Amino acid sequence: MPATIMCPVCGHEYVHPVAFKAEPVNGDTVVYINWEGLRTFASTAAERIRGIRLTTTFLCEEGHQWDEERAFHKGITSQSTCRGPDWGDPELMPTTIWRD
Repeated sequence: MPATIMCPVCGHEYVHPVAFKAEPVNGDTVVYINWEGLRTFASTAAERIRGIRLTTTFLCEEGHQWDEERAFHKGITSQSTCRGPDWGDPELMPTTIWRD
């Protein structure tokens, strides 16, 4: 059975992917996906990032948000987690990228 992603703040198992970002994809292009769809835009990411960085933003049903980031450069892949803002009002929370 695959491992379940748990909220790093409260351990809640009901976690939703709310955004995905790949940067830079081609030169100065960033790809961003959220509930509204896919967008591409120009960025200066290539000046700061060697290789590629993939970021998935998650939100647990208790309102905790965080980013899981994976970066690849010259055969080395790194992984990190960063806390985002907590959401108290369910009406303002980001929406899941997809639904079952």
